[in-house]
Amino acid sequence: MCSFLANHKVQNVEETTISQAFLRNASDLTTLCTTSIIPVDLNAFILKMELDTSYLANVSLDKITAERFAKASKSRQTAINAVLRNEEMDQWLDYWIDANSLARYGP
Repeated sequence: MCSFLANHKVQNVEETTISQAFLRNASDLTTLCTTSIIPVDLNAFILKMELDTSYLANVSLDKITAERFAKASKSRQTAINAVLRNEEMDQWLDYWIDANSLARYGP
């Protein structure tokens, strides 16, 4: 079960890494846990992984995998810009989910 504190550690970004904030066990990605936040840093990390996987699959001539990850990365980039981008602040922010509404968190 995700803890409340695990989701709120990202408020001190300088002191927190993705693994500390969202992984109960930093060496096991299956322990990833976010319940009340859509984290911009984690989504950027996953986007980079999707782009790298697409590139490497393309280089190794695995066109199906390359296309699948290219499509996933385009969808994620669109979602990041649609949901996490704050035009007024000219930056991307974590998206905090409230029981009744969506609220942006920023410095």
